[in-house]
Amino acid sequence: MRLTRSQLQHVLQAPFFSTPVGHNSVEYTLFRGRTAVTVHTVRFNQVETLSVQDIANPLIALLETWFIPHSTVLGSIQYDLLLCHTLEESYYVWRANSNQNTFDEAEEITFLLNPVNIFRLAQRALSFNVTRLNVNFKHSKVNVHRPLAVVFSFMQI
Repeated sequence: MRLTRSQLQHVLQAPFFSTPVGHNSVEYTLFRGRTAVTVHTVRFNQVETLSVQDIANPLIALLETWFIPHSTVLGSIQYDLLLCHTLEESYYVWRANSNQNTFDEAEEITFLLNPVNIFRLAQRALSFNVTRLNVNFKHSKVNVHRPLAVVFSFMQI
């Protein structure tokens, strides 16, 4: 949906975009060939002001309650993006529903659950390149203006 600047400001004030950290868990009977899987999602808004510690500390606390320390976890990092039309001043929110539990197989990370690896995951999430995020839009009239949120999904393997 195309938004003007004032409409965009209104949308971004909603709790979905303004709450610093949100999380949820969904249990699946069958998920990607596995039975009885719980997928945990953690969403960090306000990407411009986030530090690695702002991500790592809550992730460590949450992941250690969901999974056994030193177990193997599958993770995914995705981004909600604010797109801007190149010819007119209009905006689009892409993947605004990314708090759904999905995995992008190209971006999956398998890691041993410990604080050092979670810290590295947080570093990786904040080392995004807007040009790389723009790859999905290179043949359109929109560009990534900025990321709106970093969205992590995790499951035990």
